Amino acid sequence: MKSTRIYIALSIVGLFLTVGIVLQKKVPKPEWDQFFAQGKFPPSLIPAPPKRIHREENSELETDPDVSETVSLEPIGNEVQDWTDLLSKTAQIRRLESVPWERNEIDQALRNFRGGSGRLIPPDSDIFPFPVELGEITAPIVSFRKSPVVIGLVVDPAYKGLLPKVSGPTIEGYLDQHALALQATVYRNQEGASTFAGPVEGAFFAKKTPGVTVVEQSLIKDAVRNVNLLGALEDPKDHSLRTLVLSFSYQRDLLEGVGAGSTLTTDYELLFLHLVKDEARILREPEIAAFATTEGRKNFIQLKPSTKTPNIVASIRFERFERLGIYPADPVVTGVKCQSASSTLTDNIRGRLQGDAGLAPIGLPTLLDEIHQAAAFAGTTRR
Repeated sequence: MKSTRIYIALSIVGLFLTVGIVLQKKVPKPEWDQFFAQGKFPPSLIPAPPKRIHREENSELETDPDVSETVSLEPIGNEVQDWTDLLSKTAQIRRLESVPWERNEIDQALRNFRGGSGRLIPPDSDIFPFPVELGEITAPIVSFRKSPVVIGLVVDPAYKGLLPKVSGPTIEGYLDQHALALQATVYRNQEGASTFAGPVEGAFFAKKTPGVTVVEQSLIKDAVRNVNLLGALEDPKDHSLRTLVLSFSYQRDLLEGVGAGSTLTTDYELLFLHLVKDEARILREPEIAAFATTEGRKNFIQLKPSTKTPNIVASIRFERFERLGIYPADPVVTGVKCQSASSTLTDNIRGRLQGDAGLAPIGLPTLLDEIHQAAAFAGTTRR
């Protein structure tokens, strides 16, 4: 017993001696004397903050030259002097030289412009606000917030049997009673010129109260984050932005039917928001025509106009259920249906842009004008 106590005492003494030796080596003698005299902790023992490495000091930390910095795409606001000032503020939206049709091109576009991620308008916001007049009284500019795309979600009928018995009806009811509007802000001057500016935002609402946004579940937040503004096509004549190009990333089943989960692949669809040309200035408000691709960008569809009811409906299933197996998580898109005003193969659109079949090449904004006019004329003749 006595030998044990001696061993413990010697160990403690040895520990203090070791710490003392280390401290003496690290702490200058004046600091050590000050510690014993005044109880002031030696500054030498306080860890220095990590050195901030600037890029010019270490070239290995440089970003890929093809990748831009993350820029937060903010609303323009009310401080607009004139049309030239407004167009200068649209510089925060990336200009596209061409449409990124292929998956690798969309990946690159997402890396090039990381400020276009979708975000939600706060709850209790007005979905249909009045137009706002900006600029000088003698040359006013009017801003409009419009909802050309409304997205609804439904549970894929093939997977309804996999929903929890307790929460299944609630999940289906929640999806059926709500929708998500994609909103863009358009500015127009007295001469009738229009341009997009600012971010594209999501407005989540209950169908019974479509005029105001409501609090969303995490499922909706995840869906909105998958919508990204890739950039805009600039009009070479007046430098306005008449066509926005967006992508929607999702997990898609390559094969249909229950049990096809092993065939999941990440894919994209494209959305196009296009300001219709109004040279005669007959429209009371700017008109947005919306277009979308489906089936992995195989089809190109002009959507029927809508502000409250979905013109895009996505079928989904859930990879798992949390919180005692009743709360849905990890939604997977199994199909997309669009309310179509007109449709064609995407290859036909790409061929027309490139000038196939002996025709002269054409810009996408001009082609979208033609498609919209043809669909509007066809709709008129059917009536």
